Amino acid sequence: MSQLFESLRRGRQSRGAIAPPRTAQGDAVLATLGYVPPRRGRGQRSRRAYGLLAAGALGAVVVGWNLTHRETRPIPVAPPPLAGSSGAAAAPPQSVPAAAAPARPIPPPVAIQTPAASAPAAVAAPPRPSLPPPAVQTPRVSAPSSPAASARPEAAGAARQPAALTAPTPLLSAPRAATRPASDLDLALYYHRLGDFENALQHYRALLSVNELDAQAHNNLGLLYQDRNLLDESAHELQRALVIEPRNAGTHNNYGVTLLKQGRPDEAMVEFGAALKLSPRSVDARINMALAQRDTGQPGLAAETLLGALAVEPRNAAAHYNLAQVYDRTDQAARAVEHYRSFLAYAGAEYTSRAAAARARIGELTRQP
Repeated sequence: MSQLFESLRRGRQSRGAIAPPRTAQGDAVLATLGYVPPRRGRGQRSRRAYGLLAAGALGAVVVGWNLTHRETRPIPVAPPPLAGSSGAAAAPPQSVPAAAAPARPIPPPVAIQTPAASAPAAVAAPPRPSLPPPAVQTPRVSAPSSPAASARPEAAGAARQPAALTAPTPLLSAPRAATRPASDLDLALYYHRLGDFENALQHYRALLSVNELDAQAHNNLGLLYQDRNLLDESAHELQRALVIEPRNAGTHNNYGVTLLKQGRPDEAMVEFGAALKLSPRSVDARINMALAQRDTGQPGLAAETLLGALAVEPRNAAAHYNLAQVYDRTDQAARAVEHYRSFLAYAGAEYTSRAAAARARIGELTRQP
């Protein structure tokens, strides 16, 4: 039994690096059991042969698979170099097998022609809405009511020139049914210029019932009351016009005239000053400022203000008339006569009654010793 176990042990260690020594007795025992021990050197050679055969078979399989799937393998193609690009030269393209279909050349991008920009068609600007006519030209105060001397032309009843009204239609000398203006504004101005107080008042109120914030209507209504010597109502309407449109030089001047007629020359000077600040070349505001200065006992300052008005408008008849009165009251007869004559030279038809009084006063002054 010991020899049997020794043979089995040698068989288990036959794959080791050092084979145990073989004995004749051990081989005989193994032979009786039906086991034929391998010959020396033969096992290693057979294992090597089996390995080489397996490697060859595997290589044959790999080569056959490559040959079968060669045409379906994608062929990398290097991108073409950019035209005009700088830097290193592009790598040569890889060789393509004969079996592969040649790559189609990529056509260059089609240049998109930009249409020539045609000049834009001239677009007519929308017509500007016509601005409303100016409210009313400022009235000129030529001679406020004062104790009238026999030589002084016109008393308090005609102390102020008629208010010059502007309207979108020409002034009509007489009512004409076919050409009478249609809107409330036109009708109000139409009757105002004709001296028809009731009809003018009706149409001004119709304007304000539609738009209470119509500064023009308030201003003109204030002048309408001023013409009728309804000074409190005139001041109320002109104040409302100034609240709506505080930077209207004409309304400041008109309000100053109402204050001057109310016997409040100091307050009137404030309004005339505001009008001159907004419109420095306003001759009407200068004339009215001079009258307020005269009423506050400053005849010299009034004369300077009137000379300033004549520097702006040398042919202004009202400025010449008021300056002649200032000189007449301060006993400067020669200067008074000079300006009375200038007044007669430039006076229009609206000064007919004053012209007669001025001629009479010139005769009195020239006959004095």
